[in-house]
Amino acid sequence: MDLQTVVQCKLNAEDNCLCCVEGMLVSNWVRSTRVIAIVQHQGENALFVYHARQAAVQNADDLALETVIAFDSTTTFDVNSAMGIVGDDLELRFRNNDLETVFELPIGSKCNAFVSELYRALELSGTQLASSATELSWVERYLISNHSGDHSSTEMAKAEKVSCIKDSKLEAAPKRAFNRADAATDSVFGFEDNFVDLKIQEQNRSIMPSVKEEKLQKTVEQEVGALLRHSSVDLLGSRDGIIKRTMETREIEYTDLQSFRFFTGTWNVNGQSATVALQAWLAKDLEPPDVYAVGFQELDLSKEAFLFNDSPREEEWQQAVTNGLHPGAEYRLVKLVRLVGMMLIVYVQVKHYGQIMDVTSEVVGTGIMGKMGNKGGVAIRFMLHNTSVCIVNAHLAAHTEDYERRNQDFSEICSRMRFARFDPPLEIHQHDVVLWIGDLNYRLDHLQYDHVMLLLNKEKLQKLLEYDQLYKQKKKGMVFTSYTEAELTFPPTYKFDTGTDVYDTSEKCRVPAWCDRILWRGGQIKQLSYQSHPSLKISDHKPVSALFDIGVKIIDVIKFKKVYEDLMKRLDKLENEYLPQVTLDRVEIDYGEVTFVEPAIQYLIVANTGQVPVEFEFIKKLNDTGYCKQWLSITPYKDYIMPGEKRDVKLEIYVSPIMAAKLNAGEDKIEDILVLHLMGGKDLFVTISGVYVPSCFGMSLQALCQLPSPLRDVPVANIIQLESHNETDGSQHERPYDIPKEVYSMLNHLYEYGVHDGTIFQQPGLHSEILAIRNALDTAITDKLPGSVHSVAEALLMFLEALPDPVVPYQFYQRCIDCAQEVAACEQIVTEFPSCHGNVFRYLMAFIRTLLYFVNTNRSDVLDSLAMMFGRILLRPPQGIKPTLPTRLLDNRKATFITNFVSE
Repeated sequence: MDLQTVVQCKLNAEDNCLCCVEGMLVSNWVRSTRVIAIVQHQGENALFVYHARQAAVQNADDLALETVIAFDSTTTFDVNSAMGIVGDDLELRFRNNDLETVFELPIGSKCNAFVSELYRALELSGTQLASSATELSWVERYLISNHSGDHSSTEMAKAEKVSCIKDSKLEAAPKRAFNRADAATDSVFGFEDNFVDLKIQEQNRSIMPSVKEEKLQKTVEQEVGALLRHSSVDLLGSRDGIIKRTMETREIEYTDLQSFRFFTGTWNVNGQSATVALQAWLAKDLEPPDVYAVGFQELDLSKEAFLFNDSPREEEWQQAVTNGLHPGAEYRLVKLVRLVGMMLIVYVQVKHYGQIMDVTSEVVGTGIMGKMGNKGGVAIRFMLHNTSVCIVNAHLAAHTEDYERRNQDFSEICSRMRFARFDPPLEIHQHDVVLWIGDLNYRLDHLQYDHVMLLLNKEKLQKLLEYDQLYKQKKKGMVFTSYTEAELTFPPTYKFDTGTDVYDTSEKCRVPAWCDRILWRGGQIKQLSYQSHPSLKISDHKPVSALFDIGVKIIDVIKFKKVYEDLMKRLDKLENEYLPQVTLDRVEIDYGEVTFVEPAIQYLIVANTGQVPVEFEFIKKLNDTGYCKQWLSITPYKDYIMPGEKRDVKLEIYVSPIMAAKLNAGEDKIEDILVLHLMGGKDLFVTISGVYVPSCFGMSLQALCQLPSPLRDVPVANIIQLESHNETDGSQHERPYDIPKEVYSMLNHLYEYGVHDGTIFQQPGLHSEILAIRNALDTAITDKLPGSVHSVAEALLMFLEALPDPVVPYQFYQRCIDCAQEVAACEQIVTEFPSCHGNVFRYLMAFIRTLLYFVNTNRSDVLDSLAMMFGRILLRPPQGIKPTLPTRLLDNRKATFITNFVSE
């Protein structure tokens, strides 16, 4: 029985459940699961909030009504989320009569439907509901009926006394022991609050504890709880962090290991529907796993999934996984995250759910421009007891020859995947356990199809492994250097004729390969199995699974108390006698020449030369908005250092497309002063300097049209002078070119070598090749550029994104959006562009039309994709202007504007 049907069973015959969703009620920083439903009664609407008595709601008895919020003229709501990313929870703030209720909903198709229905319900509810008891009697009947029923707990009885939030608010949900599902709570609760209600773990006990032992145990827990609750008030801030870090260094003294079984699985489903049962993959073993981590790639290959991240496949595959979990245990969803076709789902046995905390997810797209999510990775991290776990599901670049691009994808995921809910953000490698799954796409080098089939028929897998790209690149230290992979004892999992166990017999006859892999890093991990599941045949890939026994750290409260008290005595004594003290290896850092999109990295060594732990943080200067300039990143920007230890702080300069224009024009320089603050101590100052090398990337179209020679041949002073004038000033300059020579070089190269390639603007280039293209454009005038057509295509998009004034000038942006659906009006607006902008726009549109001419299949999909991509880059809103339309509608308007000029 689905959730909406269950809720309907709770209602009277004349009332209707319009939509419902499972989410989290957020109250006093505590998050607790609720079922939220929109219920309609004779044109009136209300929000019903139910408490679920068990994790998996099966029937009406599993739900207990907690409160009802009747819609009236005061009812409003706001939503806040990261657009286009599934996994970052949507925050729903529901307001009624000046009272606010906050929910968090997992973003996805169910959430989208619920929010849409909520909009409609509020609109249809009318301008005002009378407040008389008669008109609200249908709401009150539920509450009265609910109060007269049997209540299982005092807390639930209290919660159900809340009527229709006309003059009362939701009760704070009971705090669950050792379970704070959001890192943001760390700023409110002290570190020790984690341990307030911990239960002592009885390890390897062959007999049940006696009544006397249990009484002693409870007494100790109460003492520790009281101590920690008191301490947390005093230790908010620097001292709290130092205690936490010091306790972490001594955790072996107060933790015991308990083995938990983890199932990990990965499957590229090639856009297929969930039409098969998954027990053969997910529930093959006799013993049910404690934790499931299931990853999919190519979940949906439609243009809607690629452009808008919308997909009905998400819900159907999630349901298929839920149905396929081991029948020997009851499971609860921890988190789901999806980016286009990559989806990762984590489940845990219900009995362990209370020990799951700090759950969050992140995504990284490594498609073209480093943004498109057709390739990249999604990750979920959480704490299980006192062990941090990070699970990554990745889909790396395709094609046999592109192993360098796969290496680059891996590096990008590692460097860009940061869990921003933490301060400072956590990176993948900062976890006790990392499980990396996915379609990594590494192939077999230098082998023909027939040769591979011959070796497979002779079962010579070890011979084939010698040609495996991942094995070779890992051995060279290029990727996954700190990860372990079990021996591959199963045949390659790609590529099969769909519905069979036969390797590719199509015209392309792709060479079989182990594309689908599972690797891991961390301590106390024992891999039990690594296998494929050939009985599942709906895709051209076979699913893969790995089973692990992982040692999880369980806190012993009695031992914790002893260590904590010892630490407090030592710390009190040290703090009374010593001040924080550090030494820097240098206070001036010179980067020399800095160039566009080429990282420049230096390290600052901070050593704790004092007698007490030190917390340091880079802080912002007076009147500054951040602690460093936009082109500089500091990792970590805050941390703790124990006496005698040091920290290597990474200082990376990276000039992205949006930063280049100011540096080219001399409005910004590679200069900064960093303030390193010691908590409880003094401030230290570090000077950053460098020389930015101007590039055509980030120059205005007007300036480039006036330069007959390559940019590097022009003195910097002349470049700055050119950028200080523009066509709208009324200034007259000689124009050697109608369009910049750099634009002509890239488009001409793509016309000569790329129009017949069906994947141009769909596949990213290599970063090393993009740098070579940048150098070629800055230093010479040439028709043939270095690198692949994919690298040239991405360089073109990067060039257009870096323009200080877009191809569609800022002053015309709103008119273009407003008139996007009127072809004649759009054509008229373009005639009003400054000449160089109009020329570049027409040249780009002519090239896109040529590109579409050579597309033989799915032309409409290619058109939609190109229109969306170029629309987002060519039509950029002026800085500081708030959008007047929802993001998706705004993107559609931009795409429509482009389509007016390229469609037949």
